[in-house]
Amino acid sequence: CFGLDTNGLRLYNKGIAMAELAIAERFIREPRQTKARSLNILGLTPLDFSLNANATQLPHLLKSWGYSLIAPFDMGNTLEQTAQAGEAQVNLVVSQAGLALAQYLESRYHIPYVAGLPMGSPGAQVLRIALQQTMQDGISRIIGKNSSGQRILFIGEQLQGNAWRAAYAQKTGRTDVCIACLYGCDEQLAAPGDLDVQEEEQIMQLLNSGQHEIIITDPLLQPCIKAAHTVQFHAFPHIGLSSKLYWDAVPVFYSTAMDELLECCGS
Repeated sequence: CFGLDTNGLRLYNKGIAMAELAIAERFIREPRQTKARSLNILGLTPLDFSLNANATQLPHLLKSWGYSLIAPFDMGNTLEQTAQAGEAQVNLVVSQAGLALAQYLESRYHIPYVAGLPMGSPGAQVLRIALQQTMQDGISRIIGKNSSGQRILFIGEQLQGNAWRAAYAQKTGRTDVCIACLYGCDEQLAAPGDLDVQEEEQIMQLLNSGQHEIIITDPLLQPCIKAAHTVQFHAFPHIGLSSKLYWDAVPVFYSTAMDELLECCGS
């Protein structure tokens, strides 16, 4: 039983990060060796990976690239897998909640990390290259921090937004995507111009500012767009915002549907 210093007022990713750290500090054993081409997945949470194929598809994709999975924090993980987590060659961070644990493991066991997701085929290519580079040089990497404009506004979880921006850049060569972070804006993950959205009024202003041609966010926010404001809207549900209302429509990250969204936004 672990006691955590919480107050019920902070966001879900902060609590998950605290729990991950407490478990890691208690159960991870000193590694006897580093297992070549092995990794942990950090921040694999039900609030970020929903009820669809995202959580199960990712390990299969990594395996197809020649990686072995040691510990998937926190979906399907066992204490024995947790105990072996220090033997990984690299960590893959897949949500904001996993970043604190990645930095702890880098400091404690010298395991570098890559923060990213395979958003469609272009995003998978970006992620695969980043993992290969980090395996070779031991340098941690954060995918999707390049931004040069606000043609597209992505409102949602920060790391998902970064991954989508990276895939869009890979697909089109453009980086005019701004991320509005609903669950806190971590400066380590942020690109210049990214936003920390803390109030509903800020969301209303963004949706109706006229600065963005395309808005990608949870459909719960679509009614907030005024009828007089013309914008191309694409639904990207997130359980942390709309819960069961749209959880059957949460996109599969590595899918032809994501490829089609990237194609549509790039035209």
